[in-house]
Amino acid sequence: LNLTCEAGGFPSPAVHWEDSEGMSVSSSALLELAPVIFGDEGVYYCVAETTVTVGNDRITLTALSMNATLTVSPEGSVEAAPQTINGVEGMVVEFNCSAEGGPNNTFTWTRTFGDVMVAMDSVLTVNITSAMDGSDYVCLVENAA
Repeated sequence: LNLTCEAGGFPSPAVHWEDSEGMSVSSSALLELAPVIFGDEGVYYCVAETTVTVGNDRITLTALSMNATLTVSPEGSVEAAPQTINGVEGMVVEFNCSAEGGPNNTFTWTRTFGDVMVAMDSVLTVNITSAMDGSDYVCLVENAA
């Protein structure tokens, strides 16, 4: 992905790109993001600056472009390693499901026995109170992308 910024004026302005936090991400008029990764998602601005002399004073003039918003959909970003845990009554067990990307990841755990939702977090904690707690648990991750 290449974003190019053009600016004119006298004297000719220096042009660079910044992110939404004001950090410089390119020292030229070309912002090149290749390959695009999820971490590149964000808002970018082209900044043009020139310095003029008025009397004995040097004044820097700065212009910001409209924002360029980059949205990146994650690919293959959910990790859920199958776990088999043999427990006994009174035992507490945890299952983990992790996901990168997004935006706004939501986790839903269900039991295959009865398809009942049991949690909405990346970690499922099961307090084993009876044999009925024995089941396959499934983690579903959804996001806004």
